[in-house]
Amino acid sequence: ASGGAGQAKSSATSISAADKARLARVVRGAPEVMVKVSKPAKMDKHGNPIRVNRQTEGTRVSAHLEYISRNGKIELENSLGDVLAGKAATAALCAEWLQSHDEDRANCLASDRTRITTSIVFSMPGNTNASAVKDAVRALAQQEFGGRHDYVMALRTDTKHPHVHLTLRTVGHDGIKLNLRKADLQHLRDTFAVMLRQRGIEAESTPRSARGVTRRGERTPVYKIRQRGEVVAVD
Repeated sequence: ASGGAGQAKSSATSISAADKARLARVVRGAPEVMVKVSKPAKMDKHGNPIRVNRQTEGTRVSAHLEYISRNGKIELENSLGDVLAGKAATAALCAEWLQSHDEDRANCLASDRTRITTSIVFSMPGNTNASAVKDAVRALAQQEFGGRHDYVMALRTDTKHPHVHLTLRTVGHDGIKLNLRKADLQHLRDTFAVMLRQRGIEAESTPRSARGVTRRGERTPVYKIRQRGEVVAVD
């Protein structure tokens, strides 16, 4: 009986092969992936609250697509694998998505306050192969959203970290709205890390709590203000 209890205790405290591999990566100092949902601004440049409606959303989506494509200078790649290059192609995509959103509103699948798009940023340290980062995001997007949500992606290498903007239409083909929660983001981090490792890139996705990180990161507008060397009002 005592032998059986000992075996049970040993089995309960054993570490799986996956956990051992993760621990080894952490000990080696494998880079942590960054996955962040870009939340739309709540205030305009004059400090006035932005009311979410069809008009403001149309303006926001147009500006966002222009931003991630650098006004058409950076290629966008859609969920079908088609490459969209130039301002005209970006504008046509925006018009297509706005029309689809209006059809969703007409079919009661969306309201005036429904966000037209959801944007996610995937990033890695500066010495990471940028093409591999884009390829990993492409594989992730196809696996997690392919056939359910229209999306475009853009690789940006004009900052210290190669990163990919993945912008999805919030309302899916099945009428279900994309609503990413904390667990969903961790799943995306885990998947992104796996896709990178499959492409020979060392990457890990340990949760913040496991890394001893208890302070949340700064919001994107605050981060950008600091990058410009300006004083942040919240300070």
